Amino acid sequence: MDYREIREVMNKYWRGESTLEEERQLKNFFHGHPEVLPPELEQVRDLFGFFEKESLVATDAISLPEKGRLKIKKPLAHRERYLLKSYWEYAAIFLFLLASVLLFNPKNRNEKPAAAMITDTYQNPQQAFDATQKALALLAANLNKGKDEMQKLAVFNQAEEVVRNGK
Repeated sequence: MDYREIREVMNKYWRGESTLEEERQLKNFFHGHPEVLPPELEQVRDLFGFFEKESLVATDAISLPEKGRLKIKKPLAHRERYLLKSYWEYAAIFLFLLASVLLFNPKNRNEKPAAAMITDTYQNPQQAFDATQKALALLAANLNKGKDEMQKLAVFNQAEEVVRNGK
Protein backbone atom coordinates (compact mmCIF):
# COMPACT_ATOMS: atom_id res chain seq x y z
CA MET A 1 0.00 0.00 0.00
CA ASP A 2 1.28 3.45 -0.79
CA TYR A 3 0.93 6.53 1.41
CA ARG A 4 -2.04 7.87 -0.53
CA GLU A 5 -4.08 4.69 0.10
CA ILE A 6 -3.02 4.69 3.76
CA ARG A 7 -4.20 8.30 4.12
CA GLU A 8 -7.59 7.41 2.58
CA VAL A 9 -8.04 4.45 4.92
CA MET A 10 -6.91 6.62 7.87
CA ASN A 11 -9.57 9.21 6.98
CA LYS A 12 -12.19 6.46 6.95
CA TYR A 13 -10.79 5.21 10.28
CA TRP A 14 -11.12 8.64 11.93
CA ARG A 15 -14.70 9.01 10.65
CA GLY A 16 -15.56 5.55 12.02
CA GLU A 17 -16.36 4.15 8.58
CA SER A 18 -13.49 1.66 8.21
CA THR A 19 -14.03 -2.08 8.15
CA LEU A 20 -12.18 -4.57 10.31
CA GLU A 21 -10.15 -5.66 7.29
CA GLU A 22 -9.04 -2.07 6.62
CA GLU A 23 -8.08 -1.66 10.27
CA ARG A 24 -6.02 -4.87 10.06
CA GLN A 25 -4.29 -3.48 6.97
CA LEU A 26 -3.42 -0.29 8.88
CA LYS A 27 -2.11 -2.29 11.81
CA ASN A 28 0.04 -4.47 9.54
CA PHE A 29 1.29 -1.42 7.64
CA PHE A 30 2.46 0.41 10.74
CA HIS A 31 3.88 -2.73 12.32
CA GLY A 32 5.78 -3.74 9.18
CA HIS A 33 7.29 -0.32 8.29
CA PRO A 34 10.07 0.52 10.73
CA GLU A 35 11.44 3.17 8.33
CA VAL A 36 10.77 6.86 8.66
CA LEU A 37 7.24 7.88 7.68
CA PRO A 38 5.73 11.28 6.93
CA PRO A 39 5.03 13.26 10.16
CA GLU A 40 1.23 12.79 10.12
CA LEU A 41 1.64 9.01 9.75
CA GLU A 42 4.43 8.88 12.34
CA GLN A 43 2.00 10.01 15.06
CA VAL A 44 -0.53 7.40 14.01
CA ARG A 45 2.16 4.70 14.11
CA ASP A 46 2.56 5.39 17.86
CA LEU A 47 -1.17 4.93 18.34
CA PHE A 48 -1.26 1.59 16.54
CA GLY A 49 1.92 0.54 18.35
CA PHE A 50 0.15 1.19 21.64
CA PHE A 51 -2.81 -0.91 20.54
CA GLU A 52 -0.41 -3.72 19.58
CA LYS A 53 1.35 -3.66 22.96
CA GLU A 54 -1.90 -3.60 24.91
CA SER A 55 -3.31 -6.54 23.00
CA LEU A 56 -0.31 -8.62 24.09
CA VAL A 57 -0.76 -7.85 27.79
CA ALA A 58 -2.51 -10.75 29.42
CA THR A 59 -4.64 -10.08 32.43
CA ASP A 60 -5.24 -13.26 34.27
CA ALA A 61 -7.00 -13.65 37.61
CA ILE A 62 -4.83 -16.67 38.36
CA SER A 63 -1.66 -14.58 38.22
CA LEU A 64 -2.87 -12.28 41.02
CA PRO A 65 -1.63 -13.10 44.49
CA GLU A 66 -4.16 -14.55 46.91
CA LYS A 67 -4.33 -11.35 48.98
CA GLY A 68 -4.98 -9.25 45.90
CA ARG A 69 -8.13 -11.05 44.94
CA LEU A 70 -11.40 -9.45 45.81
CA LYS A 71 -13.62 -11.14 48.30
CA ILE A 72 -16.99 -11.52 46.64
CA LYS A 73 -19.95 -12.26 48.84
CA LYS A 74 -22.23 -14.86 47.44
CA PRO A 75 -25.84 -13.73 47.29
CA LEU A 76 -28.28 -15.43 49.60
CA ALA A 77 -30.09 -18.33 48.13
CA HIS A 78 -33.62 -17.69 46.95
CA ARG A 79 -35.12 -19.69 49.79
CA GLU A 80 -33.11 -17.84 52.46
CA ARG A 81 -34.19 -14.46 51.08
CA TYR A 82 -37.81 -15.64 50.97
CA LEU A 83 -37.67 -16.76 54.61
CA LEU A 84 -36.19 -13.43 55.73
CA LYS A 85 -38.88 -11.58 53.81
CA SER A 86 -41.65 -13.70 55.30
CA TYR A 87 -40.36 -13.12 58.86
CA TRP A 88 -40.61 -9.37 58.31
CA GLU A 89 -44.12 -9.77 56.93
CA TYR A 90 -45.19 -11.79 59.97
CA ALA A 91 -43.70 -9.20 62.32
CA ALA A 92 -45.52 -6.36 60.54
CA ILE A 93 -48.84 -8.22 60.69
CA PHE A 94 -48.35 -8.94 64.39
CA LEU A 95 -47.61 -5.28 65.16
CA PHE A 96 -50.63 -4.15 63.15
CA LEU A 97 -52.95 -6.51 65.01
CA LEU A 98 -51.49 -5.54 68.39
CA ALA A 99 -51.98 -1.83 67.66
CA SER A 100 -55.54 -2.48 66.47
CA VAL A 101 -56.44 -4.35 69.64
CA LEU A 102 -54.93 -1.69 71.88
CA LEU A 103 -56.57 1.22 70.08
CA PHE A 104 -60.02 -0.18 69.43
CA ASN A 105 -60.60 -2.33 72.53
CA PRO A 106 -63.70 -0.93 74.34
CA LYS A 107 -62.28 -1.90 77.75
CA ASN A 108 -59.55 0.71 77.36
CA ARG A 109 -61.96 3.56 76.70
CA ASN A 110 -62.95 5.84 79.55
CA GLU A 111 -66.34 6.61 78.11
CA LYS A 112 -69.69 6.36 79.79
CA PRO A 113 -72.42 4.30 78.18
CA ALA A 114 -74.74 6.11 75.78
CA ALA A 115 -77.70 5.98 78.21
CA ALA A 116 -75.74 7.90 80.84
CA MET A 117 -74.73 10.59 78.35
CA ILE A 118 -78.30 11.58 77.51
CA THR A 119 -79.61 13.54 80.47
CA ASP A 120 -82.04 16.41 80.59
CA THR A 121 -80.88 19.74 82.00
CA TYR A 122 -84.43 20.70 82.92
CA GLN A 123 -86.88 18.47 84.72
CA ASN A 124 -89.89 20.56 83.74
CA PRO A 125 -90.67 21.00 80.00
CA GLN A 126 -92.01 24.49 80.62
CA GLN A 127 -88.65 25.60 82.07
CA ALA A 128 -86.87 24.21 78.99
CA PHE A 129 -89.29 26.08 76.71
CA ASP A 130 -88.75 29.36 78.58
CA ALA A 131 -84.95 28.96 78.43
CA THR A 132 -85.16 28.32 74.68
CA GLN A 133 -87.36 31.40 74.16
CA LYS A 134 -84.88 33.51 76.12
CA ALA A 135 -81.91 32.26 74.05
CA LEU A 136 -83.72 32.91 70.77
CA ALA A 137 -84.72 36.44 71.87
CA LEU A 138 -81.07 37.21 72.69
CA LEU A 139 -80.03 35.93 69.28
CA ALA A 140 -82.69 37.99 67.49
CA ALA A 141 -81.66 41.16 69.34
CA ASN A 142 -78.03 40.74 68.32
CA LEU A 143 -79.00 40.04 64.71
CA ASN A 144 -81.17 43.15 64.63
CA LYS A 145 -78.21 45.28 65.77
CA GLY A 146 -76.26 44.08 62.76
CA LYS A 147 -79.26 44.74 60.53
CA ASP A 148 -79.44 48.37 61.70
CA GLU A 149 -75.79 48.90 60.79
CA MET A 150 -76.38 47.41 57.35
CA GLN A 151 -79.29 49.80 56.76
CA LYS A 152 -76.98 52.73 57.50
CA LEU A 153 -74.52 51.40 54.94
CA ALA A 154 -77.32 51.04 52.39
CA VAL A 155 -78.18 54.76 52.79
CA PHE A 156 -74.50 55.64 52.35
CA ASN A 157 -74.32 53.51 49.16
CA GLN A 158 -77.40 55.25 47.74
CA ALA A 159 -75.81 58.65 48.38
CA GLU A 160 -72.62 57.50 46.68
CA GLU A 161 -74.61 56.33 43.64
CA VAL A 162 -76.27 59.75 43.37
CA VAL A 163 -72.89 61.51 43.49
CA ARG A 164 -71.39 59.23 40.82
CA ASN A 165 -74.36 59.42 38.48
CA GLY A 166 -74.92 63.13 39.07
CA LYS A 167 -71.60 64.19 37.63
